[in-house]
Amino acid sequence: MKIVFRPQPSGSKVDPWYYHHHVPYQHNFKKVINEPTLCSQHEKVFLLYTVRTIYDHFDRREVLRNIFSNIPEDSCAKGVPIKHLFLFGKPNNSTIESLIQKESEMYHDILLEDFKESYVNVSIKAIMAWKYSVEFCANAEYVAVMNDEAFIDLNRIVSWLGHDLSKGKYEDHFALCYRIGDSPALHKHIKQFTYLDEEILYRGDFYPPYCHGFGYIAPINVINKLYLAALQNAYYMPTDVWIGVLAEMLNINIINHEHQYIFTGVLKHYASGKYQKSPIIVAICDFENIKSETGKLMRQLYQVIYN
Repeated sequence: MKIVFRPQPSGSKVDPWYYHHHVPYQHNFKKVINEPTLCSQHEKVFLLYTVRTIYDHFDRREVLRNIFSNIPEDSCAKGVPIKHLFLFGKPNNSTIESLIQKESEMYHDILLEDFKESYVNVSIKAIMAWKYSVEFCANAEYVAVMNDEAFIDLNRIVSWLGHDLSKGKYEDHFALCYRIGDSPALHKHIKQFTYLDEEILYRGDFYPPYCHGFGYIAPINVINKLYLAALQNAYYMPTDVWIGVLAEMLNINIINHEHQYIFTGVLKHYASGKYQKSPIIVAICDFENIKSETGKLMRQLYQVIYN
């Protein structure tokens, strides 16, 4: 596939520097753990669902594994080729790495590359998901890149993407995205970014539209374009903004699907009759509770939806 970067459109909020300075990037990290045949077992994969995670979040991975392995017989997702993959960087602790290796041997759903596991390298996890999709899962219709705090209704995802697929547009949009941006560059006032080297920070004063970092789904052709664009435009923080800049350069539409996401009052919403009548597909489970309780909330949601 060949990609073409369009000229900067009128009304763009992206710093013009990015349109005139394409900085090459080589994603050449070694795959310490890989699943090269995950998708090749099928002629066609409907969805590759990749999850950015860290070792301590086993309880979240356990819930997500249950979602993918215990699909109800009456679900429209039953029999649909869906694959999932958990994305790891390399931990500093060799004991933890060996535990991840054992987890991989048990579940065969882990990809680990030899870059340092850290918040600063979350952009690299996006690229590793894109690269894996292109190299080992090019037969997928869609690719999801999600955080592990995102609880999903798989039945609704399949229905939603099936409707999207029927439209026949495979190269110009994100299929599921919580659109934000079009705003001043907020990271300049957030403490965690003030400690980072300016060279890896977005230099503009305004953000373009972009998908919120907790996750998005796109057709494989869009993922392919993003990956090729990343090789010509080195990543920077915030990761979501960098992806938004790539999308603007590639003329990929960022449509807002905010009504498909929920952040607050999650358990109450799912446990009540409201959920059946709502359009919710994804629940973000760490928005209003402490991080250590996220796995517990996800298990509770699983009991409500899947049991």
